[in-house]
Amino acid sequence: MYTTRIFLTLTALLGPLNLWGEAGKIFFMIPLTTISEKQVYIPLIDALAQRGHEIVVASITKSKYTAKNNIREFVPLSYKEFVGDIFSDPFEARRSMGRYTSLAFTDYDFIIKGCERVYENPEFQKVLTEKFDLVFRNFWAGPCFNGPLFKFQAPFIILNTLIPVTEPFELTGARLPASVVPFAFGPARSFRMSFLERLENVLLDIHWTLFCTKSPRRKFHRILETSQ
Repeated sequence: MYTTRIFLTLTALLGPLNLWGEAGKIFFMIPLTTISEKQVYIPLIDALAQRGHEIVVASITKSKYTAKNNIREFVPLSYKEFVGDIFSDPFEARRSMGRYTSLAFTDYDFIIKGCERVYENPEFQKVLTEKFDLVFRNFWAGPCFNGPLFKFQAPFIILNTLIPVTEPFELTGARLPASVVPFAFGPARSFRMSFLERLENVLLDIHWTLFCTKSPRRKFHRILETSQ
């Protein structure tokens, strides 16, 4: 039932872009992310551009794409400007903020300041005046861009790559294999995950699966299922 619902939803969103062979204009609004999470988007951006769609990307770094045309990418805030050296030393980050599994941040100022700087960027302001057929927004650090989602009045997809969040959102189709999806706070500056980083992702996935299974959240799942 859920698979059918997700398929129909994607068909409704992406179908008009291919109707009569017409190309659509798609905005990847991911200005606050990590380099590792950006890798999840690159194949999708490439594939859509190769099919003739006009792609606009706001991100923390410019990437290399197979598609030679149809991609306009700009950096309203670089990764260095966004997070500084917070995640450059994972061991120090864990000592100061706790294990990745706890997500025990004591200060979100760097995200709030990052949002403000993105909105102050002239090119981002210009993009806000454009029209799009579809908008992609990332889950982590992306909620501060819900305003533009409303302003665009276009279909949108919120793509989640956070391991701790995938379990509650599994029924929505957001769950992806932990071994191939970078944890947003994991290999922040590497372009590929090492074996140990993949292993950590898998262990994190198991941890959160067990946590969600034993937590009261499962009761809410059952209430949701019985109410449909």
